[in-house]
Amino acid sequence: MCASSVCSIWALAVNQPPAAAQTQRPLALEDYYRIESLGGGALSPDGTRLAFVRTHIVEIENRRQSEIWVVSTDGSAAPRRLTNPATGALNPRWSPDGSLLAFSSNRRLPAAEPGQTSTIWFLPMESGGGEAFQIPGVSGTPR
Repeated sequence: MCASSVCSIWALAVNQPPAAAQTQRPLALEDYYRIESLGGGALSPDGTRLAFVRTHIVEIENRRQSEIWVVSTDGSAAPRRLTNPATGALNPRWSPDGSLLAFSSNRRLPAAEPGQTSTIWFLPMESGGGEAFQIPGVSGTPR
């Protein structure tokens, strides 16, 4: 059993008609490209927001894409994407005061050599998101 607000979040993500309304047919290759998964949930310290990873398949590029999304736990607002869909993002973790959200990403560093990427990025959450930035000296996923 889960808290009703968390169950609502997962229900919003599924967005499928009831089983009785679906017609039965064999699984097709096109179905594979419509599969989305949710995971890596991290509850904010005050319990009002849930950051999670939405993963889907980009068919034309034959690759998986992961993005960080956030939703209020009381169901008062729809989930919204926080990270740029052009780069992958995983492992959301809140700072103890809830002001920052750390995540792993293979984003290109500003003014870096081509191909040079970094893994740990932060989003300011007091304003509901914004541009990802790095903190010098932080090289591992915060706990």
